[in-house]
Amino acid sequence: MNFNSARDIISEYKQTLTTNKKFILIYLAGILFFVFSMFCRDNFIYFKGELIGLAILLVFGSFGILYGIKHKKEPHKVAFVIIILFGLLMVFFAPPMSFPDEAIHFARAESITEGVLYPVKTPNGYYIQDYFFEMNQAKAGTTVIMYDFNKPINDSWGYWPASTNTPFYSYLFSALGILIAKCLDLSVIWTLWLGRLANLLLYGGFVYFAIKKAPVYKMPLLFMACLPIAVSQASSFSYDAFIFGCAIVMFAYFVYMYKNKFETKDLAIFFIACLLMSLIKPPYVFLALSIFAVPKENFPSAKLQKYSAIVTFAVFVIVIMYFGNFFNQFIGASQHTTDYVLNSRNASFTAQMEYIMGNPTAIGTLMLFAVKSVFDVFVVNSTFYHFADFKGLILFNAIYLVFFAVFSVGYQYELNLSRKRRLILTAIVLLVYFSIFGILYCTWTPVGASYIVGIQTRYFVPMLPLIPLIVNIKHEKFENRDDLFLTLIIVFLAGLFLLTVSHYY
Repeated sequence: MNFNSARDIISEYKQTLTTNKKFILIYLAGILFFVFSMFCRDNFIYFKGELIGLAILLVFGSFGILYGIKHKKEPHKVAFVIIILFGLLMVFFAPPMSFPDEAIHFARAESITEGVLYPVKTPNGYYIQDYFFEMNQAKAGTTVIMYDFNKPINDSWGYWPASTNTPFYSYLFSALGILIAKCLDLSVIWTLWLGRLANLLLYGGFVYFAIKKAPVYKMPLLFMACLPIAVSQASSFSYDAFIFGCAIVMFAYFVYMYKNKFETKDLAIFFIACLLMSLIKPPYVFLALSIFAVPKENFPSAKLQKYSAIVTFAVFVIVIMYFGNFFNQFIGASQHTTDYVLNSRNASFTAQMEYIMGNPTAIGTLMLFAVKSVFDVFVVNSTFYHFADFKGLILFNAIYLVFFAVFSVGYQYELNLSRKRRLILTAIVLLVYFSIFGILYCTWTPVGASYIVGIQTRYFVPMLPLIPLIVNIKHEKFENRDDLFLTLIIVFLAGLFLLTVSHYY
């Protein structure tokens, strides 16, 4: 790029800023609201950290808004830029192991760098390199600037208490990041940063590809891809980055097949995305049933339509056979966690199933509990942002829920499903919802309990892209509001970073 080209680009962004100042002002107002909504001595005792964070947010957020407005006809690029901008903030500023179960996911990725695709537990734990053990101090308030993580990566080994049993492919990118840090002989902290960054790029790449593929419904896909909890998890070592990415790809192909006459390869990618995510968390296999909402005239042939039903059944069989025990392997829980549950909570899959078989009326009680839990999971204890004890988190989640509802109901897009197809998608949502509760009842809940424990909002993220398709009423007042919605998406992502900075720095 020569000097004149750079000058032209700067001039274009200046012009965009001049004509769209109101969106920057909305962004600034949103940041100020979030800052004052969580204002307390504990959050701002080290105000210099917050000031630095605010300065970065002003630059990143403003650029994201201007880039989005300038490239509104290329939403796949906009989504990628937004995810990378705010993902980078979480990658480098979130303390080590501060994301849900990140230490366990890191241990699994680390074992893969040593050629161990599936870890083997010994009586002492999992035998792996021990250079990262000291990083597991997020709960003690440790951050990257309060502790020396610049030590070299040593070659000593030790026993780590936990790992996961999920398919290795969901960790390949984060393991690649660790491996690069090792090959370049970088310090310990770079294994964390490069591993997180690799996961973020994987997620951003999936989203870019998916939204570009979708002929319509692009803004809702962007909205779902930029959920604060999705960007947060994608910035960590969690396999959620892979799951959420597959979900976006799957729904992009569903939209493509719904709107166009498609090819066999499109159907194959749809099922492959579903299978890969379901082998990590089986309840998502029900999302494959959305193929029955695709208009039959869009199938390349009547024979392929029949085969798609067979393939759907095959996907279910593969998932069940892979896990051997469908329910007991749902959350990919570490053996350490499973042992804790079994010993401390009196939880046992076998005993729980025996209880259900002997007390079938308990199923009704548990289903009623799941129904009553909707408000608790998505409002009172929702984790649209982060599964943590951040001050101000409840308000953030509540406001975001309102934003999610308004967008889902009122945003104008080109899809208008019939009542029959909306009922099919509703049934799929219910199947995913209740199956998650059912599996957690069998694996985490004390035997014979009339309640279910372990539910988190993030478990339901892969089914959320269905919600607008079900409830949307295409209100004309929301026509041509992409710039406003984009600004609000960025405002809420700024809130994600503010929570992190104010809590830890």
